Amino acid sequence: MQHGLDQCGPVLRRFAAAVPNTPLPSDWGKFAATNQTLAMEVTAKDPELVSLLSGNANAALKADALSGAFSPVPPDQKKEASKLLQRQVSDLLEKLDRDPDQMTYALQLASLSPAAHSNWKKQQQAKTPDDDQLRHQQLQDEAEHRRLRLESNMKGQVMASQSSRRFR
Repeated sequence: MQHGLDQCGPVLRRFAAAVPNTPLPSDWGKFAATNQTLAMEVTAKDPELVSLLSGNANAALKADALSGAFSPVPPDQKKEASKLLQRQVSDLLEKLDRDPDQMTYALQLASLSPAAHSNWKKQQQAKTPDDDQLRHQQLQDEAEHRRLRLESNMKGQVMASQSSRRFR
């Protein structure tokens, strides 16, 4: 299949960097069939370039190539994978902040990044009061309840004594 990118400078530069001293093939399918090892190496190094040459690129990528906005340097695959992983971890952490009881997100986070999962779990444990804190809070609540009840009883007694004085 003809790709129509024979005059595109960035595509030519990327192909030259991937396969030095080899002319840009006009038909990637034929090139890949006759040079299987080389085609696999180029696919591993620069999947964007291969998608353009094979005619499988999305419209935005093809538009970038035709307009000259296509980078003459291939993206670093490790950096791209790392960025994707970071985005996925960030998304999961945001979802877990909204709904910390959602075990599906927690399991996904644990599989993507055990370190991020461990940190999240520690933060959750820090947010959750322990038994001593809960007991202390319960005692404070009970003391406040007794104080309010005593105050209410005293007000009731004062009101009762004032009303009994009126009837005398």
